[in-house]
Amino acid sequence: MIYHLALQGDWARAITSDAGYRVSSIGLQLDDVGFIHCSFERQLRRVADAFYRGRSDVVLLSIDEARLTRLVAR
Repeated sequence: MIYHLALQGDWARAITSDAGYRVSSIGLQLDDVGFIHCSFERQLRRVADAFYRGRSDVVLLSIDEARLTRLVAR
């Protein structure tokens, strides 16, 4: 598994809209960065402490790598 820390509001908008999840990380959009920042389990605490410390609106998303498909830019 890989993991993504997301803001609750961003994730709520993603699951209720047709656009899907378009956030790379805090303040950065997928379209601008080109990828979604993810972490291995061993990296989560360090990432959370560095970027999300003190926030109460963070959700942890678990991503099953086996279910991912490769997208190729055109």
